[in-house]
Amino acid sequence: TFTALNVYPIPVKAGHPLFLHYAINKGTDFTIELMDVSGKVVSAVTESGKLAGTYTYTLPTAEDIPTGIYFLKMGTNEETVTRKIVVE
Repeated sequence: TFTALNVYPIPVKAGHPLFLHYAINKGTDFTIELMDVSGKVVSAVTESGKLAGTYTYTLPTAEDIPTGIYFLKMGTNEETVTRKIVVE
């Protein structure tokens, strides 16, 4: 499982990075997906074999992602969390 989840800045400006700060308490794979409001995945990454610890991940928001509302789904095989993201 994971804890201490922070996503910033909110809102994020188009073309600027989004930072995810999280902690996991045991080794696992960690998946991050950025989805539009229809549920289409516009960006995804899986970080395999993460060891227990605290991490910061930088998710680039490419210029080709239009402004709007998105959902950021993050998690392990055991637990996921979804956060609303606004791209301006």
